Amino acid sequence: MEEDHINSIRQMLISCVSISGVTEDSWTEDNMKTLDQFVVDTSIPCVVVFMHRSNGLQVDYKTPLPGEVVEGLCYISRVPGAIITEETFDAAVQFDTVRGEPLQRLLQDMTCLHAPQVALSTYKKTNKDEYTKDMHWFIAGLTDDLYKKAGNTVLYIPVEALQRSAEETSKDKKLVQRLETIMIHWSDQIKELLNVQETMDTKDNCGPLQEIAFWKSLFTKLSEISKQLQKTEIQDIQKILQLAKSLYLKRFHELATEIQECSLQAESNLTFLSLLKNPCEELSQLKPRQIASKLRHIVVAIRTIWNNSPHYNSSERITGLFCQVHGHVSFPPCELGG
Repeated sequence: MEEDHINSIRQMLISCVSISGVTEDSWTEDNMKTLDQFVVDTSIPCVVVFMHRSNGLQVDYKTPLPGEVVEGLCYISRVPGAIITEETFDAAVQFDTVRGEPLQRLLQDMTCLHAPQVALSTYKKTNKDEYTKDMHWFIAGLTDDLYKKAGNTVLYIPVEALQRSAEETSKDKKLVQRLETIMIHWSDQIKELLNVQETMDTKDNCGPLQEIAFWKSLFTKLSEISKQLQKTEIQDIQKILQLAKSLYLKRFHELATEIQECSLQAESNLTFLSLLKNPCEELSQLKPRQIASKLRHIVVAIRTIWNNSPHYNSSERITGLFCQVHGHVSFPPCELGG
């Protein structure tokens, strides 16, 4: 592609960027080189132009990292595999200026607008397959990053899997491979959530109230992921991969079962540990000379947990609870001296 032609397309791209505060002087040589590469390389699906509060105007092939301060963002994508020329510009290039929280808006546009259009498109299959693979990986990662910041786990569901019958879809090898990649990503998300349980055993200075809060939070998250696993769309994808005899399905089913078991365990732990909630809250407000009368109530509650809880009935667990109570009883020096 001739240099003059590249320069012309670059100017057309620049003219479509509508971000507050961006002027002609904002565009650095590196910015323009990145745009030029997007123009000539049909394998690059998108370019992101954003105003960074500290570093000025940035042009990249990926979105800003979570936590970066961005004051405006423009998302430019090409039709899969399309060659961008002056004549094909309007048909080959799509723009979206993101306002509000940039990554959240970008995710919404990608999942609700862009991905469905790609799934229904009639582009050359080899180009479409390659682009769709990268698109799914991008959206899945963006979904995970955004919701993880809020403490949630959300499974991204590729809409292209729902366009045809499971039998027909299972015969498309490239599509099956993309769904396997998504299932591997789901499995990694689930394993990360399951591994959270192990952190409670390694936490220092954790009292009974903190442990109750931990199991409550974990039960909520496990229940939410369990609901997602019951969604018709996720069930349909499992059916497709079952028909395709995917080797990744067995491990996913094992993790889904483990989620159910851990959810029941978290619910049970929360139920029994909640017996300590009120007495421990009261204990934290008492003066030292008032503590003895309340400790008997706590000992009875711990004994009830030991006798009835299916998961807190070991000597190690019960000893841990007594240590937590002991470690969180406050004895001010003035009271002890009195």
